[in-house]
Amino acid sequence: MSDADAPNRDRLRRDSDELLAAVNEIKRLEREKRTREMSSPRFHEMADEIERRARDVFRYAADELEAGDDLSRRQGRSIDSAEDEARGDAGVEDEDEDDPG
Repeated sequence: MSDADAPNRDRLRRDSDELLAAVNEIKRLEREKRTREMSSPRFHEMADEIERRARDVFRYAADELEAGDDLSRRQGRSIDSAEDEARGDAGVEDEDEDDPG
């Protein structure tokens, strides 16, 4: 791997982690909102927060796309396998679904 790609790999992992956290927070908020009286002030507050977090998801996804585009070449591993390797874990590489060979 090119050392020049390390910052973009780190950025991809960080953005992916943030995206997953935001999705989990949206799920938590939506579950709670469903228990609130419809159209109550708290219901609307929660709906606003869900919308803000959903916008974050789109921003993280766009940042991931940009970081992936900024890599100098295909990395030959996934975000998870790169993270495992950085921690010293030995893992099985995922097959690349769009790579027939």
